[in-house]
Amino acid sequence: MRRIALLAIPAVLGLVAGSARAECAMPGPALFPDAEVVPPAPVLYRFELAWTDPPPLRVEGAQGPVPFTVTDVSATDAVRVQEIRVAATRGSFTVHGGAYEAPVTYRIDAAWRRPAAAPVVEGVSWVEDAWTCSHSRGLVIEARGPGVVAFRAEWGGGAASAIVPPNDGYFWKMMGGERDPAALRAFLGHPDCVANLIPERLIGRKDVRLFARYADGSEVEVELPRAAAQPETQTQPETQTQPQTQTQPQTEREPESPGGATWRIAVGMLVGLAGLVSISTLLVARRRRRNAMIVP
Repeated sequence: MRRIALLAIPAVLGLVAGSARAECAMPGPALFPDAEVVPPAPVLYRFELAWTDPPPLRVEGAQGPVPFTVTDVSATDAVRVQEIRVAATRGSFTVHGGAYEAPVTYRIDAAWRRPAAAPVVEGVSWVEDAWTCSHSRGLVIEARGPGVVAFRAEWGGGAASAIVPPNDGYFWKMMGGERDPAALRAFLGHPDCVANLIPERLIGRKDVRLFARYADGSEVEVELPRAAAQPETQTQPETQTQPQTQTQPQTEREPESPGGATWRIAVGMLVGLAGLVSISTLLVARRRRRNAMIVP
């Protein structure tokens, strides 16, 4: 049994080490849209950590290289946000270097149209936690809607704005697993193990508006529940306890007969006499015990 336990220790340590490496894995670039069909001359977005060496972008079509332009629309020094406009109007094209150097192929559909309805918000929450390697802090807006390639958040009526991924979970796409392109998650803050997606001064601001951007270059405002969109500080409601004066209901007593009163007095005297006898007996026993302890 001891030998089995000793053999199991390296296996357990290996699992723990593997789990730690997975939790502290490096986030990689995320390319949107995740869907394969795009409109002519589409607009793509790539998000990556700014301190990493950016993989070279290359767009190839059936006839060779496809022209494209890249515009840096970053809002912070921590995350590099690139808007990619591809000059392709038909057929298909493949983007190289968009996400972990894995090529992504898109097919152009001239009939492509932006969804008629804006994404529907399913939940808004304030997230703030920390652990060994990183921390999370910010407003998380979860929604559903197809075709979103980025979110644009603005504050102060447009005085400040930032472009954030439609789902920050795509930084970890290399971890595998199936993903729903319609599942949206705008993280307005610092996601765990990534970086500030918006400027630090804007994290927690209450006057935020959110817009969904699409591959045709258009955008539509997302309706936010204003009360739930604000970071909340949960406080326990104060309850004031007032002293209560409990009054017993008064019941009318019937007058007692002289015989009943006399009997009650006699019982009381007997109880008192029994109490005196008990006390005197106890004192005598205690005195005897004390004498027994003193005298050998």
